[in-house]
Amino acid sequence: MAFEGKEQRRKPRTLVSKISYERFGKASYVNTAQVIAGTGVTILVHSNPNRISMLLINNSDSDVYVHYTPDVSADYCFVLAANGGTFSTKVDDEGEMVIHELYAVSGSAARNCTLIESLLQED
Repeated sequence: MAFEGKEQRRKPRTLVSKISYERFGKASYVNTAQVIAGTGVTILVHSNPNRISMLLINNSDSDVYVHYTPDVSADYCFVLAANGGTFSTKVDDEGEMVIHELYAVSGSAARNCTLIESLLQED
């Protein structure tokens, strides 16, 4: 029996996974997490080379300041507005920016955000 590569053994089960598999060579899945922005600069989203899209939602009643560098501040940021402000990114639009970490700071107390990301399955 001839060797069938990993591509042949790992058949995608859903249409979305099939599209992901055809496009990226891997199936995808969704990961959700609660992440916290503190009063000091924190890494809100860690770098992940398997990320193909991400949605951040501010669940708190206070703005959260976000940036791609640890120099984030109220003056150097993009704002996740209080009570449901969102930020989304996908590989089709921003390229490699989607895999980088995001830093955040809150003006007062720790603030809760929801992270929803599409990731490619590990090998």
